[in-house]
Amino acid sequence: MESPSLFQLSSVICIECISVILSFIALLYDIKCAIYARFCSIFASFLSLYLFYTNELYGSCLLTMLMISMHVYGIYTCKTTNLDKKHVIKSLSRQFLCSIVVSGIVVAYLFSWFLAHYIGQKKISTLDGLNLIFSLIATWLLVDKKLENWVIWFSVSIICFFMHYRLRMYGFALLQVVYGILNLWGHYTWRKAYYKKSHEP
Repeated sequence: MESPSLFQLSSVICIECISVILSFIALLYDIKCAIYARFCSIFASFLSLYLFYTNELYGSCLLTMLMISMHVYGIYTCKTTNLDKKHVIKSLSRQFLCSIVVSGIVVAYLFSWFLAHYIGQKKISTLDGLNLIFSLIATWLLVDKKLENWVIWFSVSIICFFMHYRLRMYGFALLQVVYGILNLWGHYTWRKAYYKKSHEP
């Protein structure tokens, strides 16, 4: 197997940096509920898709394609909303949350086995499978305004950090650290709004 040339390495690093910057800009726009977040996310996702494919992260490729379709749909539905007035934050019972987590782990390992034995993904298929399944779970909980979505997203950030670090995708690994911090901030903000709403007469 030939070693990548200096030009190939520099190209990959450049693409990774652009994707990370666009993802961070999209995150800032998401905080403001601005439609520009969707455009930045689409461009960042296409760049990420190329990097994931070249690193044989087929689960992440599938997840990225699903996210691209969601971003395209979001362009037509994105509206500025007020969290306190237009959305009621809900919380899951511990039993239901535990059942979701256990089911997610089982499905993730089955998907990882499928990636390894039928798709031929040799690199960290377990982490890739966990990333795909729990990202989908977190997205579902986020759309349904469940407080616990931030906990799942924080777990996804940890999974992705180790996955990208082991593949020497350091820009993406650093981005997961930023995402992890913002996930904690998002959980604090939603939890505060949730208890404020629940104590209203």
